[in-house]
Amino acid sequence: MGEGGRARGRGDALRLVRLGAEDALALVLPREVAAEVHGRGATVYGTVSLTQGETLWILVGQQSDYYKASSNEQQWIGGSGGTFVAKGSSLGSSTPLVVAGGAGGHRSRKTTENALMNGACTTDAKDGSKVGGGDTTSGSNNGLTSGFGYGGKGGYGGQNGRATSGSHTPGGGAGFYGDAEASTDTRRGATVRAYSFRNGGKGGIFGIGYNSYPIDGGFGGGGSGAWGGTGGGGGYSGGGGDPNTGHSGGGGSYSVSGFGGCTSTNQGVGYVEISLA
Repeated sequence: MGEGGRARGRGDALRLVRLGAEDALALVLPREVAAEVHGRGATVYGTVSLTQGETLWILVGQQSDYYKASSNEQQWIGGSGGTFVAKGSSLGSSTPLVVAGGAGGHRSRKTTENALMNGACTTDAKDGSKVGGGDTTSGSNNGLTSGFGYGGKGGYGGQNGRATSGSHTPGGGAGFYGDAEASTDTRRGATVRAYSFRNGGKGGIFGIGYNSYPIDGGFGGGGSGAWGGTGGGGGYSGGGGDPNTGHSGGGGSYSVSGFGGCTSTNQGVGYVEISLA
């Protein structure tokens, strides 16, 4: 008999699930999102057929860190992570089944909303609200560093944003296959890029060891924030970082059975529902 159930978590580990007899699974992947400056995550559905002995890899995305300066209502956050279900004999060789894109956000004001911040119901992630320079060729901008603000394509990570100063940029979100560009804001220590699902899915870090005003990205490839913008959301492809006073892009999504029923309105704790058909 196959095993089904619901996985909930705070995004601190990958979940490995082994299935029994051949079954069809209905997968539902909402993303964790909060009110205030966070956007809304995607909810994605998928139906897949699996064979006894196949291994599922499940990552439940995490909301980003969030810091609010109460004196002036300014708020800083990272990008939230995506939620993933994949199959394969190893994480590094796994292939996606269903991925729900995590949310980006707004850098400064909780009352400002924009659809760019929400997880996408497309495989490509969303750009930040300001872009420039080089973007992409052949459906993938993997490793491309000549531009800024562009969301990832083809399962790869997004570019970092561009602050007004130019040097204090937030990180992009990571994708399924490719890592993101890291924040360049090193005023509180070295930064770390967001990692792809295949590379473990860790969110980007703003200042290693810096805990006073944490604005790291969420587990699931969320890009770290900066004192110059909000990181892109993680997902099948990673969202682009924001330009300081604008919006970062939400992560892309994926489903082996298409995007029927996909929405970008989810709020609440991230989880994966698995039911046997």
